Amino acid sequence: MSGALKQLKVLEIAEGISGPYCGKLMAGLGADVIKIEPPQGDASRQIGPFPNDTPDPEASGLFLYLNTGKRSVTLDLEQESETVLRMVRDVDIVIENHPPGKLASLGLGYEDMARVNPGVVVVSITPFGQYGPYRDFEASDIVVHALSGELYLAGRPEREPLKKGGNLSEYHGGLNGHLSVMAALFARQTSGRGQHIDVSLLEGATAVIGMAVKGWVYMGQVDARRGAEGHPWPNGIWPVRDGYILAYSRPAVDWWTMFVNMMDEVGVTGFDDPTFKTARGRAESVEVLDGLFQSWLSGCEKEEVYHHAQKHGLPFGYVATAPDMLVSPQMKARDFFVSIDHPNTGQLPYPGAPYVLSQTPFEFSRAPLLGEHNDETLGEYR
Repeated sequence: MSGALKQLKVLEIAEGISGPYCGKLMAGLGADVIKIEPPQGDASRQIGPFPNDTPDPEASGLFLYLNTGKRSVTLDLEQESETVLRMVRDVDIVIENHPPGKLASLGLGYEDMARVNPGVVVVSITPFGQYGPYRDFEASDIVVHALSGELYLAGRPEREPLKKGGNLSEYHGGLNGHLSVMAALFARQTSGRGQHIDVSLLEGATAVIGMAVKGWVYMGQVDARRGAEGHPWPNGIWPVRDGYILAYSRPAVDWWTMFVNMMDEVGVTGFDDPTFKTARGRAESVEVLDGLFQSWLSGCEKEEVYHHAQKHGLPFGYVATAPDMLVSPQMKARDFFVSIDHPNTGQLPYPGAPYVLSQTPFEFSRAPLLGEHNDETLGEYR
């Protein structure tokens, strides 16, 4: 068996990250995803990295990652809305991430689509959703993180808030769109009708950082940034010879004995001082402990520390760079990175599926060239 969604046909009217990531997940499971691009192409085609740092709309690393396995057609939505509606008649799902009301103004709103195809499931992914006082406001990933409360909780208590790297709210939005479409398709089996799914990036981000609200609801207090200092020693990021490691303690177990045993094994003495056996004693001796620990770390490599710690049951980690991830024994054992050939970039590794299905696994083929499938796809609709 292959292609869990191979019976589904999807129309993607989306640019950037959130909508295309939603479509990518469906294409990976076998759905036929037709991507409508404006004549100049999806905006992400202009975003790097590019091979040799030479801009090329057919070689954008972001676009090629987000659009694996899709077919590309070029249409001017303002001029060819009737063509799009004819395409909607033949699909199960429409993915869009335009500003609220934009597609409706072109005669391509949910009501217009449901009129020609009552069973269609339309998922709209926007920063704030289809209604509410913020619905027409502009936003980026960092704006969403700020308004969700996540930004306030990240960083050191005496410093300004910090943002995590990447565009997590956009990818979460695409994932939420994918999951909600699967639920709507299940409901359609009973009702025979599709529905409109309203995905808000803000609500998705707030949902995964919900404890920021619970602190106020349960105890009437605003949770503060804690940084590493808010946890028992030696929590935090530590420099080693070739980068950084993350040290983490677990109060629920006798982690201190595990830590001392590890340090004894590598020949670092001094941690068995009775003063350090209690959390209070360690808190009062941070400078001494820092010196002892760092004296060992400075001569170590990050994976060496990681494996020593894991051997003793300590949940340490190492701060991985891209080269580290590509050679990770864990990633290799699970075949996470997939090699995809593209006419403009050659064969390159890409991150693979976010989960593993035992009977209907993901399959990734290359992203399309701009308008590559115009002739084979649009002829019957124009």
